[in-house]
Amino acid sequence: MAQSAFMPQTLYALDPAMPVLLRPDGAVQVGWDPRRAVLVRPPGGLAAAELAALLRSMRSPMPLPELQRRAADRGLRDAGG
Repeated sequence: MAQSAFMPQTLYALDPAMPVLLRPDGAVQVGWDPRRAVLVRPPGGLAAAELAALLRSMRSPMPLPELQRRAADRGLRDAGG
């Protein structure tokens, strides 16, 4: 269904207060506390620094097509297509 003036567009963002950190084990950590932080492991062929840059770019809300474009610009592809 196409977006209309009556349907607000969904935006995706990470909390700007949450740091995105590179870990020595190759994971990207979102949040300060290692016990509560979210760990994201980059898929094969993607450097942790590129994944961290993508996550940091999400500090400003963006619609899904923009997030997908930014991911594709960094070499990420949807596994389904």
